[in-house]
Amino acid sequence: MRRDAAFIEDVIQACDQIQQLCSGRTAEECEHDPVARAALLHHLTVIGEAAARLSSGLRQSYAELSWHRIISQRNRIVHAYFGLDESLVWYSIAHGVPESKAWAESVLRADSPRSESRYPSVFQRAPDFRARYNVKMSLVVVGSVAYDGVETPHGRVDRMLGGAATYISLAASYFTKTRIVAVVGDDFAQEDTDLLTAHGVDLEGLERVPGKTFFWAGKYTPDMNDRITLTTELNVFAEFQPKLPPLYTTAPYLLLGNIQPRLQRQVRSQMNGLRLAGGDTMNFWIKDFREELLATIREWDFLLINDGEARMLSGQDNLKKAARAILDMGPHTLVIKRGEYGAMLFRNDSMFVVPGYLLEDVFDPTGAGDCFAGGFIGYLAQQGFDLEADHISRGELSRAVIYGSVMGSFCCERFGVERFRTLERSEIDARFEEFRKFTSF
Repeated sequence: MRRDAAFIEDVIQACDQIQQLCSGRTAEECEHDPVARAALLHHLTVIGEAAARLSSGLRQSYAELSWHRIISQRNRIVHAYFGLDESLVWYSIAHGVPESKAWAESVLRADSPRSESRYPSVFQRAPDFRARYNVKMSLVVVGSVAYDGVETPHGRVDRMLGGAATYISLAASYFTKTRIVAVVGDDFAQEDTDLLTAHGVDLEGLERVPGKTFFWAGKYTPDMNDRITLTTELNVFAEFQPKLPPLYTTAPYLLLGNIQPRLQRQVRSQMNGLRLAGGDTMNFWIKDFREELLATIREWDFLLINDGEARMLSGQDNLKKAARAILDMGPHTLVIKRGEYGAMLFRNDSMFVVPGYLLEDVFDPTGAGDCFAGGFIGYLAQQGFDLEADHISRGELSRAVIYGSVMGSFCCERFGVERFRTLERSEIDARFEEFRKFTSF
């Protein structure tokens, strides 16, 4: 173990050096600093090299660890003769480094006579919301940040954080860096700001103006499939004009929440270098602003709507015919959300259908569709998805739909955004695997 211990110490030291180099700096800043970038690549190589030199006996004792992935990290850097994918480097720093440090420290603890367990205590730590997202890619979310009042068969909450942009950003934050564009009043609570920043959501684009924040209240029917709107107070949201900070305009991913199509189009026109852009809409815009909406979605790569909206937009009752008509309107990809019945993904050459995740208790479905959207686009951003460069596969899109369903299901487990106060990425991935098992045959 003494020889192995030296290599394990090398891993821990390399992880510490990487975290120190990245502390207080963005991925872009590190990438444009040639000295820092070279040092980061060196330390990543050390981690893989040290892991490769560990004895086979030790690796067999910890067979649950993905040794191949840890070691291949070094090989990708050393042998990337034709260029290194920067997104993989930053994903390794955000995801692989914390994991490598955790297993290395757990091995040393296990070798100590005072160790009580050979398994890492990392699983008992406080939630780390940003341990597994792609720090290189970023997503801009435009929409509403609001307060909601909700009554369901499980109880009532008179005022809680809500809004489409809130739910989308929280869900996406488990996969990629998220930047929000919205407006709130001077009544927006500090604790709600803290929740968003704890998830790494960039709030530079969150405008604060005098007045009250958008408020909505509703009551769900006993079967939770329908709701009655009791109150809608637009307040400061009535005059919302999206303002993008300069840094936001270069983000590669854009999700436009349910706002006026004209505003959605204005935001889209301000973005440079987009890899993927799309959004949501609703029956009000479909019915009363149809031409404006059609001109807007013509420039989108994807559209996320529910089955009723798909039928209204297309004029077709059959969803397969509706999908074909909507794809002819411009978007390359269409996702039709069907609530508890799951979701359907359509492209011109393929179709994918996934059921909903069955929960024993649905506390509050408010925001579930927006969380679906956040999981969908968040996963694609994490993977560095690039529609224009043809970096596309049916498998990735299908997995994005499942991750969307996963995030929507977690949202329903508590009122409002409460589940996101404790949710960890490991739970998300575990539920994804549940989906994989019960949909395979």
